[in-house]
Order: sequence, then structure tokens, then C-alpha cells
Amino acid sequence: MCIRDRSGTTDGSQIRFDNNPPTLGTVNIASNNPEATLAKVGDNITLAITANESIDEPTVLINGDAADAITVNDGDSLSWLAVTEITGGSSEGLLTFQVNFSDNAGNSGIGVTSLTGGDDGVTVDITQPQITKASIKSNNSLGDELSTPGDIITLEFTTSEDISTPGVTIATQNAGSISKVDGSSRSWIATYEMTNNEAAGTVPFTITFLDLTGNIGASSPHTSLLNDDDGNVVSFDKTQPVLTTLSITSDNTPVEFAAYARVNSVVTLSFAADRTLESSSIDVWINGNQVTTSYDLGTNTYNAAYTLTDADTEGFVTFTIDFTSITGYS
Repeated sequence: MCIRDRSGTTDGSQIRFDNNPPTLGTVNIASNNPEATLAKVGDNITLAITANESIDEPTVLINGDAADAITVNDGDSLSWLAVTEITGGSSEGLLTFQVNFSDNAGNSGIGVTSLTGGDDGVTVDITQPQITKASIKSNNSLGDELSTPGDIITLEFTTSEDISTPGVTIATQNAGSISKVDGSSRSWIATYEMTNNEAAGTVPFTITFLDLTGNIGASSPHTSLLNDDDGNVVSFDKTQPVLTTLSITSDNTPVEFAAYARVNSVVTLSFAADRTLESSSIDVWINGNQVTTSYDLGTNTYNAAYTLTDADTEGFVTFTIDFTSITGYS
């Protein structure tokens, strides 16, 4: 006897025969980094997959390691999310992945290792960028290691890899301009115009920088010269030089008459300043005649001598002294 029930079993049970392996129609990957195609330590990577039919929880490897978490993303078990966190031990470069999966009948799909739709992958970068060169100079006419108010300080630096626009301070103030050199994100120039508000002395600077992935610079904030061509820092001077001693004498004899002079007497003007003077700037005139100035290192004084002639006018010997500090202040 043969029993057939075309309306189904009495308890409503059914068996679905499925001989087709499942496929993944969508495979996307992204990082929670502001740049979704980049990842650094601490960033989470999310691999999103969508199958053409319900599948069991897939097995997901990201960069060779099992995903930290795998969760279903819909009620039909079609869409799944696999998440893993980048650590200091993660391999750098383009992330690899592998998804193994099967449907509810147990049919295994072909393992997937590539994205769909030509989407970009995620590149892991856990290396901190570094400053490879840093130099500073001034546009002071007496030397690029000197500066006074109004001078422009220029800080030039290069990095080991492309970086985002850095933060730069010069003389503790935010740089007035920061720009790339020839469009390169590895070569930068920052400038600042000095004012009377900055402290005198060596001009300090700081460079705060991140690479494009967001890795903080190894020396950030960077504060020192590195591989500079001349090794010079910039000194800032914002006060006028002052003569601390000034005297005029004659070689007239005897000494009690040294305050007097006659034809052929040698008059010597001696002076010292509160800082080093630019030798080429010292301009001394005695009785309307320009005279040469010498410097005595032992006494730290400048001396200018003039021999009187019968062409000089009688009366007190006159003189003028013009000078400039080595930073250009007069």
C-alpha cells in the first residue's frame, strides 16, 4: 500500500532540498579612521558581507587573524559584520582577509579574499613619522642667525613621510604662514614676523605633526635643529645698544694738561657698549673728520684716534659715534 499526502505532513514539517552553494554579492571593508582607507593602532576595521541567501556565522580572518567579533546585521542572516582592532603587532600594508561560509543546508561557498565593486581596501600604517631635517633662519641683513623686530623668521623642515598640515610655533607664537615646498607633504616652510612682544634671546620653535593616517610624530612636538647646514639658531634682540663707558683724552704732556691739545696732539676716543657691536657699522667722527676704530679685546673697548692739525677750529674737540649691534639695532 502507498500513502501520499499532497497537502503535506500532518505536523507541518518540511525538508528543503538545496544543492546550490551560497555566494557573497557584496564584500566591503572600511576603517573608522577619519580616512576610511587608512588604519593605525587603535582603529577598528569592519568587513561587511552580504550573501545571496541565509548563511551560518562565517569564519573571517583579517590579516591572518580571526576577527575580534562577528555579528549578523539583519534578521535573515544574509548580512554580517566582522570587526577587528589594529594593534602594535599588526602587519603594515594593505589588509588581507578571507571569508569562509556555508548556507543553512551546509553547502560551502567559495572562500572570498577580494572586495566587490572595485572598492579600495584599507592600508595599515603604525609607523610614527619623523622629522628628518629642521633649520631656522632670519632675513636680517647682518646675518641669518640674527633678528630684530620686523625681521622674518623662516623655519624649514622635512619629514620621513607625508604629513597633514603641521602646527608650528616660532618664538612661542603661532606661525604666520605654513606651506608645502613644491607641493610636497614631506617638505614644509613656516614663517613669523618678530615683534617687540617676543622674549629676547634664542628664538624657540615647535613642530607638532601627524602622518596622513593620524600617527603622532615620533618627536612631536619637535623643538630642535636637525641635520641643519650651518647649525645656527636665531638670536632675537629688541633693545637698542647702549654705550656703557665713553671718554676722550689727549696725549698732551704733562698729564695734568691732558685735557688740552695742540697741533699734532693725538686725541683718543674710547668707548664700550652693553653688547657686541657690528664692527662695520661703527662710524666715528672727531672734529668733523672720519676716523678708524679699533677694538681692544682685553679691555672690551673701542678706540678711535685723531691727530689735530692747524686746520682744526679752536675750542672743545667735537665727536659723533654711530653704531649698530650685531643684530642690526642702532
